[in-house]
Amino acid sequence: MTLWEVDIHPAEGYPDQAAARVLDDARDLGIPAMELRAAHGYLLQGTLDEAEVKSIAASLLADPIVERSIVSPPAEL
Repeated sequence: MTLWEVDIHPAEGYPDQAAARVLDDARDLGIPAMELRAAHGYLLQGTLDEAEVKSIAASLLADPIVERSIVSPPAEL
């Protein structure tokens, strides 16, 4: 079995809504403005090759209109 990491980011040219929400909350707490980017991710494990994982990421995990997915083996800890 192979373990895959799928990271979902905003697509080029689209706002980073999650980062904006965190910055709004930080501002409410008195934390100074900073540059922030947000993403969310998934770990998939199975007998899947890279093409299959990319297909799953594009069709099920990300909205291809406003998001982009990056598929890779997870970084070694």
